[in-house]
Amino acid sequence: MKKLVSLVAICAVLAVSSAALAADYPTRAITMTTSRAGSQIDFAARVFAKIAHKYLGENIIISNTAGVVDASRSITGAAPDGYTLCWNNNSIFISDVMGRTDFDSVEGFETVCVPGEKRGTWIAIKKDLADEAGIHTLKDLWEYSRKHPGDLVAGDTPGAVAHVEVLELIEAGFDFTSAAVGDANKRLTNFLGGNIDVFLGAYSLIDQYVKRGDVVCLASMGKERSKYTPDIPCTAEFGYNTDAVVFYTITAPKGTPKDVLEKLSDVCKKVAADPEYTEALAKNMIDATYYDLEGSRKYVADYKKMLIDIGMATK
Repeated sequence: MKKLVSLVAICAVLAVSSAALAADYPTRAITMTTSRAGSQIDFAARVFAKIAHKYLGENIIISNTAGVVDASRSITGAAPDGYTLCWNNNSIFISDVMGRTDFDSVEGFETVCVPGEKRGTWIAIKKDLADEAGIHTLKDLWEYSRKHPGDLVAGDTPGAVAHVEVLELIEAGFDFTSAAVGDANKRLTNFLGGNIDVFLGAYSLIDQYVKRGDVVCLASMGKERSKYTPDIPCTAEFGYNTDAVVFYTITAPKGTPKDVLEKLSDVCKKVAADPEYTEALAKNMIDATYYDLEGSRKYVADYKKMLIDIGMATK
């Protein structure tokens, strides 16, 4: 009985301590680890940190690491008190399912928020192919690939978001051959040079060739048309459930008190509505977003499950 009373007393003390921590939080600067300096992940983190200062009353100090895996790993052993956070993007979930991490990207952390999304993938083919094969819409491309299985080669970057995009299209029934040709610029070079038939990537990379008439952009990947190319249909309009997206996450060490997480989530909500934040991100075609604690947790868990379902997992 005495042990039971002692346990109850300890739990009461811990609850009071947690509540006290949340009531005063934050009382000093917060460190937020992220990917390498100069990356787009780093850019977005610094924009958030600047705006969040208005609502936190304390600074967020950005600490750069060598990459997404190092950024998340660096907070796995940190004190769960809200003073060490991580800003990352969805590459961390890809790294996880491909066996490149020594932690679980979802279960190993407390997900605070998904504060930004970038839907930046367009599907394009050369004008010569469009004319020769009679491909004028994304549906035409689907039908051609089904009639000529494996003939069309899509540029790929294994282990990156581009690979997710290729797998999503194959899952939707496009019969492509995947070719690992490198990053976005290398995919473009191989596309223009005729080594690959289907380009997946940022519209900014093909814009000049579309205007010149050398390239036909068939669709943007997503659930709705991109506000940056409102005249180009999206994959959902053709009935394809493909949603290529780069999104950002804020995570905290496992065990961070819920009251602290809720305070951070509230700050994220205010930042997402701040015009200075939305305008700064929009210059890089990133949309400011806000998902509450439950919504953010479901968002990342669903994304990881999707990666496994389309065959990304290697472990």
